[in-house]
Amino acid sequence: MTYPPQDPYSQPGHYPQPSQYPQAGGFQQPSPYPQQPQYGAPAVIDDGRRSRKRPLGVALIIAAIALFIVAIVVAIALFPRPGGFPRTSGTNSTVELTAGTWTVFAEGQGSRPIGIEAPDGTVVTVGPQFSSSNYTIGGRSGTSVGSIEAPVDGTYTVVTAPGDTFAFGQNFGRDITVSILSGILGFFGGALLFIVGVVLVVMGKRR
Repeated sequence: MTYPPQDPYSQPGHYPQPSQYPQAGGFQQPSPYPQQPQYGAPAVIDDGRRSRKRPLGVALIIAAIALFIVAIVVAIALFPRPGGFPRTSGTNSTVELTAGTWTVFAEGQGSRPIGIEAPDGTVVTVGPQFSSSNYTIGGRSGTSVGSIEAPVDGTYTVVTAPGDTFAFGQNFGRDITVSILSGILGFFGGALLFIVGVVLVVMGKRR
């Protein structure tokens, strides 16, 4: 026997052989090639919100189109039509007026009517105007020269100088303002609803 005892595995050409069966309590060696995790297609989670976006978007687009149409109709309906204004036709003529405030427009060279008489004989005075307005339509041009307060509905007698023509427009400035504002609000409101509706429809298609 050789002293000291030599390790049989320390000699060249000797390699330890792995045990055929692992000892109790031992640990198995991990595989030299670990398995790769399996990746599948991500699960699509639809909580119902996407499915509701598309119908809502379509509804907003329809509402936008309806708002456009209503705004155009209202703007056209409220815009004054000077061609249909009551107007004088001589030095002593009559016009049909309803009770309320009327703007007096001079369509000739005159500055104001000489006199206006209400159906009950009351003299109507042409007062100052709060804002100046004018129009040109159908070959007629008028410039506001004042306003009157008609006390009752009926036929008014208007006395003018020869060659002068006067027209009477009720709520002329207010109607123009409301007409323009309704058109602007309808346009921008409809555009906003349309854009939001298109965005919701596109988002509803993405699944």
